[in-house]
Amino acid sequence: MLLQLLLTFAIMTTAITGYGPITGTIAKYHPFIPLTTIISVRGSSSPTSKTTRFGVLLGGLSDAHLPMPYNVPLAKTLDEVGYALVNPVLRSAGLQFGWGSLEEDVEDIKHLIEFLEKEYNAEEVVLIGHSTGCQQCVKFLEGGDVGIVKGVILQGPVSDRETDENNKEWVELSEEMIGEGKGNEFLPRAAFWAPITAKRFCSLYGVRCGGDDYFSSDFTEEEMGKRLGGLKDCGAWCFAVYSKQDQYCPKSVDKEKLLRSWNAVGIETALIDGDHNLSTGSDEFLDIVRNKLASKKAEEDVLRYDLAVAHAMCHEYKMDELVWNHISARYGDGWLITPGRMHWDEIGPKDIVMSSDNVTADIIHSAVYSARKDVNAIVHLHTPNAVAVGCLERGFEALTQDGSFFYEKIATHEWEGVSDDPEEGPRIGEAVMKVPNCNILLMPNHGFCTFGSSVREAWVQAFYFEKACETLIMTLNTGQAIKWPKEVTMRKSAAQNYSDMFRPGTCEWDALVRLYERKYVK
Repeated sequence: MLLQLLLTFAIMTTAITGYGPITGTIAKYHPFIPLTTIISVRGSSSPTSKTTRFGVLLGGLSDAHLPMPYNVPLAKTLDEVGYALVNPVLRSAGLQFGWGSLEEDVEDIKHLIEFLEKEYNAEEVVLIGHSTGCQQCVKFLEGGDVGIVKGVILQGPVSDRETDENNKEWVELSEEMIGEGKGNEFLPRAAFWAPITAKRFCSLYGVRCGGDDYFSSDFTEEEMGKRLGGLKDCGAWCFAVYSKQDQYCPKSVDKEKLLRSWNAVGIETALIDGDHNLSTGSDEFLDIVRNKLASKKAEEDVLRYDLAVAHAMCHEYKMDELVWNHISARYGDGWLITPGRMHWDEIGPKDIVMSSDNVTADIIHSAVYSARKDVNAIVHLHTPNAVAVGCLERGFEALTQDGSFFYEKIATHEWEGVSDDPEEGPRIGEAVMKVPNCNILLMPNHGFCTFGSSVREAWVQAFYFEKACETLIMTLNTGQAIKWPKEVTMRKSAAQNYSDMFRPGTCEWDALVRLYERKYVK
């Protein structure tokens, strides 16, 4: 217990900023190094166990705790949209940046996120970088494994290399020292306003497209693509806010042209009034933060509500199986999904989680989302008639108008037992890719998955598939000759089903939501 108290070192603290006090919890977040972070909620109170969204503020060179003049209003702005402000000290804080690196900064950020996940059940993190903190954000995204980081906001992303053009002598010395294997040795005191190694100095000011050089205006299109082009596929969104009066941006830089080049590689941008650290102009920046995070939160809230409706409707139409099976919606680089261990009539929007207690859920859903970038929702069920059809040698056969939804759109993956082996995932993905336009994965002797561009589409398809399977089983049970529909009619119906008017969920979902609100919302 004493060790835990020493490690977390969580105390109430009030620190003074240019705008007044900020109150929160201070805690040691790094497992091996005494690095701390301040976590503030509502700009004045400590976090609670219900805080699951965090905005992590990363300052520039020499910054530590409370780096910006907008700390307090940022804490309040984040709270308005359901986020807590987190302000960590990294190993490069203060004057230690001179012998640090972006790689070390990213390691510290990862430890911070692990701490937030463990201690506060964090489900979402947005990184907010200022100046060199912007480089830290981009370096983090470059790694690809962004985890619960859903986006980054870059404030004041300027080029160090372009900022100071009067350091040719020291750049040359740095390169010479690096060439002699002395990159980790310090430059003469006259070289810089803080102690700095040749390697870090060259990374900041010397090498074009070097370690710290992300935001230079003189990049070619190819260089821009190499430095920032990978961000569009990293699984997190990126928004850059540039100040018109940024004193660290050379007057020769065409800011609007620079931002257009960032737009071309998938970065949203805004050009606002204000200086580098927004000692003036912070209101416009805070409005951008508020609106961006509110829109993303609204998107998540809609997905959570639709998933709650889908679970309840499975219960309503007897398509659930105690606490088993799962429904998910793609969100960021992951997915929102069934929590497990709950009856489906009791699952509400807040119960939906980012990773299920059921290991098979993550394996199956991960495989489908990886194979099909156009799929945004998956419903996996073990409904009686669909399972029965999966036990037939001939599998599913479309007999009716409802069945035409799935005509020539069914992929198959043979049963391998409980899907708890990660190595099964690629085989599921291969099965899905064999039928490029499939909207269902039949899993013989097991169950099925339906896929859709939305929760409503995936769920309504699941409903119609179970009904079509029920009709097939009932027809087979008569023992009489089957009247098979004409192929031309089946193809026509299949096409009509996915027209704008009849696409699954288009007509049905609003009525299902009303039923949910009448019977299941307490």
